[in-house]
Amino acid sequence: MITSTNFEVTTATRYLLYDGQTGDGADVSYSNWDGGYGNMYSTDEALATVTIAFASDKADDITMMYTMSGDDWGSEPHDITGYLTIPVADPMTSWLVCTPTSGSVPGGTSDDVTAAWDATGLPNDTYDADINVSHNAKETVPATITVINGIQKAKMAPDPAYIYYKYAFDPIDLTVYVGHFNSPNTAGDVTDLTVNGIAATIVGTTTHPSFTGDVVEATVPAAPFLDPYGGPIGTVSKNFDVAGTVGGSAFTGKGKVSLHGKDAKTGGRTWMVPPDMVLFHGDVSLDGYIDIDDVVATIEFIFVGGQIFGPITIADVDCSHSVDIDDVVYLITYIFNNGAFPCHD
Repeated sequence: MITSTNFEVTTATRYLLYDGQTGDGADVSYSNWDGGYGNMYSTDEALATVTIAFASDKADDITMMYTMSGDDWGSEPHDITGYLTIPVADPMTSWLVCTPTSGSVPGGTSDDVTAAWDATGLPNDTYDADINVSHNAKETVPATITVINGIQKAKMAPDPAYIYYKYAFDPIDLTVYVGHFNSPNTAGDVTDLTVNGIAATIVGTTTHPSFTGDVVEATVPAAPFLDPYGGPIGTVSKNFDVAGTVGGSAFTGKGKVSLHGKDAKTGGRTWMVPPDMVLFHGDVSLDGYIDIDDVVATIEFIFVGGQIFGPITIADVDCSHSVDIDDVVYLITYIFNNGAFPCHD
């Protein structure tokens, strides 16, 4: 943390005061500068500009939690907690750089803007972007780059995928497509493939709307692929690497997949799960484990109208097609008396 401005209302002179905290791991707050009230209203929009720096070897997205505490006139104090994710710059989306990015040009004159292309780390493909020039009007200049003789392009399905797939009772496989091989090799020449170092099973060749020409189709087990990505809050975009042998020579490639992690609506306590399938019967609290928290969540759902954040049938641990006290007894027996594992169908 380097510095910050005050939290200033954009349409008035009212503000919340920055506490001056700096340094590594700083816990920054903005508070009532005069000890009174009326610094910010529920209809206001406020802005603070925060300057932060990250270690040069940072190689992953950064997720920061924030909490806003306060109350409207006559209401009880309350907190609003959320998460802010700052993604690492991705060469697959930052291949075009313009210099300078701002400036002024006197009327009747001109100036040069340099557009630089950097194909480092880009898979073979055609990339399009727009250079937007804003002034008293707006001009858009299209830019296109085609990469050849580079690394291979990869896609994954489903996209987005849920990290909670790794808890599935019946193991789930993800599908990977790799194409745009350097001539004279083709997808049919691929003899082995790994995804993030995990051995993939080659299904065969096919076509894919994101590729030109045939691609090799393969599957990779979801659990070992997803586990290293941890438990990010919300949906994040992650790169993955592929490698293998084509035509007797080694190749490498890169792809990108969106991952649904933990649910920001529950403060990151539960996982986001697909709404149309139950992956881990009995994990009613959606934390990846079956324990007393799941018993409590099931009881609250049955008797006091508690909420189940995943599919309701995730609590149907006896596969009776209803959620009732029998499911509570089933869970307790499993947890404390070595009972049968929750069923799945």
